[in-house]
Amino acid sequence: MLNSSIVMFAIMAVVLIAGLVLVALGMIAYGNGSGANGLKRRSLWVGLVLVGFAALFCGAVAFAEPAAADKDASISINPAAADKDASISINPAADSAEVGTSLSTGGYFVGNDYVWAGERLSMSGVLLPNDLLATGYSIQLENAQVNGSVRGAGYELDLSECVLGQSATLAGYRVYVGQVDAPALAVAAYETSMSGVCGTYYAAASRVIINGTVGGDAYVVADSLSLGPNARIQGTLHAQVNSVEVDPSAQVRAEDLVELDAAVEDSGSQSVFSLVALAGGLWRILLGIAGCVLVALLAQWLAPRFVADAADMVRGRPAAQLVSGGLATLMAPMLTILLVVLAATMQLAVGFVGIMIAMTAVGLGFAAASLSRVLFPAMGRWKAVMLTGAIAGACKCIPVVGTLFVIAGLVYLLGYVVQKVYLSRRMKMDVS
Repeated sequence: MLNSSIVMFAIMAVVLIAGLVLVALGMIAYGNGSGANGLKRRSLWVGLVLVGFAALFCGAVAFAEPAAADKDASISINPAAADKDASISINPAADSAEVGTSLSTGGYFVGNDYVWAGERLSMSGVLLPNDLLATGYSIQLENAQVNGSVRGAGYELDLSECVLGQSATLAGYRVYVGQVDAPALAVAAYETSMSGVCGTYYAAASRVIINGTVGGDAYVVADSLSLGPNARIQGTLHAQVNSVEVDPSAQVRAEDLVELDAAVEDSGSQSVFSLVALAGGLWRILLGIAGCVLVALLAQWLAPRFVADAADMVRGRPAAQLVSGGLATLMAPMLTILLVVLAATMQLAVGFVGIMIAMTAVGLGFAAASLSRVLFPAMGRWKAVMLTGAIAGACKCIPVVGTLFVIAGLVYLLGYVVQKVYLSRRMKMDVS
C-alpha cells in the first residue's frame, strides 16, 4: 500500500500542474485580448486558486510539528536496576520510562553514553554509566548520578541534587545549578546561578550568582556578579565584571577583579582584533562588488542580445515581467518539494535545484547589465555596466537588504525567461 503522504503529494502535484496550465491559458488569452476568450481569461483566476491551494498544502506539511511522542520524554529510572549495559525503552503513550532491552523513542545509548534531543527532558533518580549529552528547550536533571560528564544545551537547564563523576558544560538562556557535586563546571548563559559544589568554576553570562562552594579557582565574565551568603571560593576569584554584590557572609580567599569595560579598553589585542574585523568586512564588501561587476560584464559580453532584450522588456512590459518573475520565484520551492517527494523525479529535482542556484547567483549581475541601458543611456555601454554592477554589488553586501536585492535579481531573471517563452509561443500562434 502506498504511503498516504506520498499519495497526497501526488494529488497536489496534479493540482499544481493543472493550475499552471490554466494560468498559462489565461495569460495567452489576456495577451490576445479577444472577447471570445472570456472563458479562457477566467481560467487564469481558477489556475491561481489551484496554485495557491497547493502552496498552502505544501507549507502546512513543511511546517507541521512532529508528533508529541517524539518531542517530549520524561524519564524515571531506578538507580539500583541500572548497569553499564542498561538501555532505556519508552512507551510513547506513557509518561515515564523503565529500564528495558531496547529504545523506542526519546534518547539513545551510544556505547555507555546517553544522548537525547527534543523539546523537554525531565530525568529523576537516574544512574548513568558514563556521559550525558542532551539538547532541547528545557532540560531538568534531579537526584541523579552521572559517572561521566554532562553536556547540555537549551533554553532552560536545571540541575539539582546531582553527583557527577566528571565536569559539566552547560549552555542556555537560563542555567540553574543547585545541589550539584562536580569536579568542574562551565556555563555560558544569559543568567546563571550555582549553589552546589565544584572544583573549578567557569561562567560567562550577563548575570552570575554564586551561592555554593568552589574548591579551586573561579573565572567569571559578566555584567553583574552576586556572591550569596553560602558562597565559598577556596581559590582565587578571577572576574571581569561591571558590578559586584558580595554578601557579608561570603568567603573568598583571593580576588582578581577587573571592570569589564576597562578590561576591554585596556586590552592591547582588542584594537588589533577590531582592525582585523574591519579589514575582513571591507574585503567581503570589495569581493561582493567585484563579483557582481564581473557577472554583469560577462553577461554583457557573452549574451548581449539577451541583455538588450531584457532592457527592452523593462521599458515595454515591466508589470508583466515583475508578476511573472514573482510567481515563478514563489512556485519554485513548492515545485522542488513535490519533485523530491516523488522518488521517480529525484534526478529532475536535483537538476532543477542546480538551475535555480545558478540563476540566483547570476540574477543580480544580469539585472545590473540590462538595467544599465535604462538607467544610464547616455553613458558608454561598458562603463554603464560596471557602474550599475558596482551599485548592485554594494547593495548586496548590506545585511538583510542584500538578501532582498539577490531575490529581486532572481525575480528579474525569471520574469524575463517566462515572458520570453510566453512571447515566443504567442508569436508562433499568431503566425499559424
